[in-house]
Parts: sequence; C-alpha cells; structure tokens
Amino acid sequence: MATANQFYAILKPAFLNVQAMFEKFVAQVPQLVIGLALFWVSLKVANISREWARAGVMQATRGDREASQVLGQVMYVAVIVAGIAGAAAVMGVGLSSVLAGLGVTGVVAGFAFRDILENFLAGILLLLTRPFSIGDAIKTNEFEGTVRAITTRSTVIETFDGLMVIVPNAKIYANPLTNFSSLPTRRTTVMLKVAYDRNLAEIVSQVNELTSKVPGILADPKPDIVATTLDERTVTLEVRYWTPRADVFSAKGAFLAAAKTDIYRDEPPPSEPR
Repeated sequence: MATANQFYAILKPAFLNVQAMFEKFVAQVPQLVIGLALFWVSLKVANISREWARAGVMQATRGDREASQVLGQVMYVAVIVAGIAGAAAVMGVGLSSVLAGLGVTGVVAGFAFRDILENFLAGILLLLTRPFSIGDAIKTNEFEGTVRAITTRSTVIETFDGLMVIVPNAKIYANPLTNFSSLPTRRTTVMLKVAYDRNLAEIVSQVNELTSKVPGILADPKPDIVATTLDERTVTLEVRYWTPRADVFSAKGAFLAAAKTDIYRDEPPPSEPR
C-alpha cells in the first residue's frame, strides 16, 4: 500500500499549482478592482457624453433631433469602447490579446448582429447625406407617408392612410427613395377625354381658363395641354400644371370639379368603348 509520503509526493505538484494560482489571483485583485471601477466610470461618462453630444448638436443644428440622437449614440459607443480598452490594460490584458479576442468575437457577433450593425451604419449615412428629415413626405420601398422619427436602427413613417410603419434604415439606404417634400412645387397630370364632335380648340381654351382660376395652380411654369391618345370615340388631353407642394390634392380636386361643371356641362365625360 502507498504510504502517506507517497500520496503527498503525488499530490504535491497539484497543491503547488493551486497555491501559485491563488497567490497570483490575490496579487491581481487590486488590478481587477481598478479595472472594473474604470469600466463603471466609463459607463457613467458615456451617458454624460451622450447627453452632452445631443445638446451640442441640437444647439449647433437649431433643433435637429435625428442628428442629435445618432451622434449622441456614436459618442456613447466610442466612450464604452475606450473604457473596455482601458480596463483591459489596467487588468494586465495585452492589447494583442484583446484584439485577438475581438477578432474571434467579432466574427461571431458579425453574424449574430449583422442586421443591427447594418441598420446602425445606414442610420449614420442617412444622417450625413440627409435625403430626408422629420416631417418630410417620402416614398421608400412600398411605403408612402410622413417621416415621424429617425433612430439609429430604423425610420418611423406614418402612411397617408394612418398606419405607423417602422422601416429598417438599411432598406431605406439601399433602395430608391422619393422625397415629396424636398422641392417647393409639384407637377400634377390630369387626363381629360373629349368626344370627337367637340371643338378641340375651344376645349383647350376652356382648360387654360380653368387653370388660371383654380386656387393653387401656378401661372409660372405655364400649364401644358397636350393631346396624347386617339381611340374610337375620344381624344385624350393630358393637362399638366404646377402647384405649391401643400396644394397638390386640393388643387386637383378643385380642377376636376370645375372641369365637370364647365367642360362637361352639357354631357357626361366620355366613357371607354366596350
């Protein structure tokens, strides 16, 4: 049977290893405490920096909320990253080890958080390029409406039929975008069908008179009236006119009502042949 001395000889290396590990841990406790304290401080500083950045951007841009939100978040992330690097350095973790760990972690996180990162970066690019602002009427992907909020991840659109749609920023940045609010005026096209037995020159004169009377239709640029299609019983007139952006729908409604009263006074608008 093995004697006590033999057991001790067998277990002695393990005891020595445990003792060395414990002594090393005790020696590193102050560094761990300081590193954790530094990280905790970086969290507090990150929150303060975010609010400071938001306030500064709001003042510099005269109330640009979306810019203040995005840049505030960028400042927050930057301070957190700096805090992690500082804490790692205090705790004795080498920069190469941190970078190696970040490399492995980055690959995993890249797959796990790909959509989040794409939307965040797209939000930054949208902020820099400024294709639209809060309150603009836009069309993106299959959605049309008014922009109500822009965050680092998504844009909130209130559609014209009263729905709230959250669109990821990456989809907006990667697809065509129409901003109905970027220019002060809009062109509207209205199609009128006129029977062949009507005097076309007289109809054109009446339409010109209507466009000069309807509130919201601009005299400059001058409205255009062009015959575009001939079918079995009618000629189609394409009426193009410009209005201030805010008067698009009201002017079109007033024009159609006036056309029904004046141009089609004695007859209904021609229908398509069956």
